[in-house]
Amino acid sequence: MSAERKRLAGALVLLMLLAPLTTAATSSWVGPSPVNTQGDSVTITGFEAFGNATISDAWLHVSDSPMAASSEPNLVWDNTAIENGILQDTTTDLIPGYLSLEDDETLSDIAHFDDGGFSIELASQYAPGPASEVFLGLQTTSGYTPHIHCNNLTGYNLTSGFDEDNNGYVGHDEVVAIDYMCQTNQTVQGGNGNAANGTVVNGVVIYSNGDLPVGNATCPEGGMFAEYGNDYGYYYDGNTGLNSSEIDAVLYFCDRPLFWEATILDLGGVIDGQNQTQTLAHGVVPSSATEGTVVVATLPGSPLPAGTDTWLGLPSSATPTLATQINYRLSFDHWFHLDGSEAGAWIEYQAQNSTGWGNWTWIAPTGGYPYTISDSSISVNGASSSALPVFSGSTYSGWMSEELDITTLPDIANVSDVKFRFRVWTSDSSSPKPGWYIDNVIIHNDGSGIGAWHHGCDINGYASQNLGTYCYYSNNALGTLSQTVDLTNVTDLQFDLHWDLEGSVWDNACIELWNPAGTNGVDISSTGTTSTTTMCRSRAGAIPTNGYSDMNGQSYGDDSGGLVTIELSVPAAYRVNNAQLRIIVQTDASVPYGNSGIFGQDPDGREGLTVYGYRGYASTGVRLFDQTYSGTTNVTTSPTGNEWRFLTLNSGYLHTNFGFDDSTASSPTISDALGFTRFTTATDCTGTACEFKLDAWGGNFGPSTAASFPYSYAFGGDGSVNGGSPAAISNAYLLTPMYPVPMTG
Repeated sequence: MSAERKRLAGALVLLMLLAPLTTAATSSWVGPSPVNTQGDSVTITGFEAFGNATISDAWLHVSDSPMAASSEPNLVWDNTAIENGILQDTTTDLIPGYLSLEDDETLSDIAHFDDGGFSIELASQYAPGPASEVFLGLQTTSGYTPHIHCNNLTGYNLTSGFDEDNNGYVGHDEVVAIDYMCQTNQTVQGGNGNAANGTVVNGVVIYSNGDLPVGNATCPEGGMFAEYGNDYGYYYDGNTGLNSSEIDAVLYFCDRPLFWEATILDLGGVIDGQNQTQTLAHGVVPSSATEGTVVVATLPGSPLPAGTDTWLGLPSSATPTLATQINYRLSFDHWFHLDGSEAGAWIEYQAQNSTGWGNWTWIAPTGGYPYTISDSSISVNGASSSALPVFSGSTYSGWMSEELDITTLPDIANVSDVKFRFRVWTSDSSSPKPGWYIDNVIIHNDGSGIGAWHHGCDINGYASQNLGTYCYYSNNALGTLSQTVDLTNVTDLQFDLHWDLEGSVWDNACIELWNPAGTNGVDISSTGTTSTTTMCRSRAGAIPTNGYSDMNGQSYGDDSGGLVTIELSVPAAYRVNNAQLRIIVQTDASVPYGNSGIFGQDPDGREGLTVYGYRGYASTGVRLFDQTYSGTTNVTTSPTGNEWRFLTLNSGYLHTNFGFDDSTASSPTISDALGFTRFTTATDCTGTACEFKLDAWGGNFGPSTAASFPYSYAFGGDGSVNGGSPAAISNAYLLTPMYPVPMTG
């Protein structure tokens, strides 16, 4: 234990429940003697246990007595020593990288600003299945004439279906039904003279649709209705709308049940904080998340019905190149309470290669599944339904951690993208149980030291101004990174970038494509222009201007906060061999940084633009190439003296955390958290420009999320201050409740 880290006093108790309790012999354990480090680092093995052993009581006592040969008075325990297990009454969220006692709130009053009722919506990047929302569409707005189902008159095909792959529209293979809306005819009798009596005339098909609310008698989950008919008003009363006698049909299209929801686990059960359990009428569920505040679960607070087959899909993830796949894995925490042999949960994956996306396939985590079920009605690709390995059992599992080695996927060398989903099934005879709770899903790859191109400053290398813990890039800089690339059949390019630029109209980046001769070019990254004739830094929608979005629609400000992936379309004229790719960075004469890190907010020690690599995709979604950087080969920079530098970093590094705290909450139903009050001298204040406001703030003008889901107070959260009347604010504050001070201090 390092002498430099002896700072924390008190007693720490760590209960690590590494496996379910079983009948076994119990062995006592006595730890090592008190440690005298003599001021040096010492590594100690506190205890060892077999892989199937259960540690029932493990603890570390930290004394406030100075060690005999140490110049530091206290001790700290670095949590990196804990490689597996569950944190009990402890947390690593308080001080990242260190283990701290979790506040039990017996001697404290913590305001999380989550008072009042609110609803939580799972982020759109996740794909619950089967898809619940029904979609309607006309195959063609002009109809078909003649239509074989409409007595050879004009007919319209109304399709209904579900967006199963979560791509925003219903494809041909996702259409569930086609309804035919037919033109009719009739013989005019007693008309208005526009057609003689006895004349056979065709009606005008009129179609409309609308939403059905949840709780509708026909569609309990909600849905849509479609009404159509044939209008003959031209020949009678002149009314060109449908009257009641002209309506041919009202069709109902029902949404399907939605089984997956985000929750903060405020389910009203009986909570045992010591064991993180919450007992409901139908089973036992967790009382707290393993990471953050939000988890995703099947019908949180309600039992999972019998006869259910449902799943939750993660977003597609590009696979690192084979040479950089090191410790490439999927990991997650989960809690299940299912009806033994009548239900099960498992993981599935879907891989994309040069021929497209494959089928969803069952896969086992490292260490396998603890249970098997048999049912001929289960349809699972990659495993036998006669003895299907699953997560299940006779009681609740408690929080467990799982890991899956992605490099074991078949033909991984040719897989360009991969998706994972969590699937749970119950038989028609299954008893009502809570289902599956999931948190802290991580896709990780260590990567290898290949490299990246960076324009700007680096505290460990080139810097216009190196100030030790942070640096500045040059004013009035202009640098271009150029490379010849084969874009034949490439419709989309994905770039892995980290920008840390001042933005607005001052310091920005642009990505351009030019023809092989270099005579015609187009800006493909700026959202407001395609012109290459204006200065990059002042182009509308350059990177980042006032906020730039990644391929999932997440917007980032001056600092993207790390590697993000953007997707750009390739115009048809530039889908050729030997096209020229140019990445440009231009700065002005003022501020030489994006988020400078002066206040400790930029730990990478770089300012500017970092390009890790890029990939080309065909219109089918197939990845055609993956460009990473291993040096200066085939890459040029200009003009002379520019700030482009090749850096040996960790190419292929990937760490994507799906903690579900990216869920969104409805606006608060109360103006202030309990006990809090606000004041401002502005007399007609309506926003955060002139007073504190409670809401789910996030975006370009502050932290992306609240420290504790879902709400925070913000002043200036809309991007400006000093609004209202009078325009200048002399005083605005947020006042806390009165807190009693305990006798213990």
